[in-house]
Amino acid sequence: MKIYHVDLYRIDSPADLAEVGFDDMVFAHDAIKLIEWPEKAAHLMPQKRWTVAINTDEANDDVRSIVITPPQIPDRV
Repeated sequence: MKIYHVDLYRIDSPADLAEVGFDDMVFAHDAIKLIEWPEKAAHLMPQKRWTVAINTDEANDDVRSIVITPPQIPDRV
């Protein structure tokens, strides 16, 4: 199993994403993708995905909270 880690902090445009091959990587079925700053590529992110958010505590810089969100599955009729 492949693992891709991508930090999109310095990405400024869709052209930057294309230049690094982001769209090919994000849809690879044989890999786990760990993407920092995913909002920079929101239009390319798959809808069916796990999201892990690591947040800092404004009152205490030593405290972190982790929120794990499973893929959104549409309601069945």
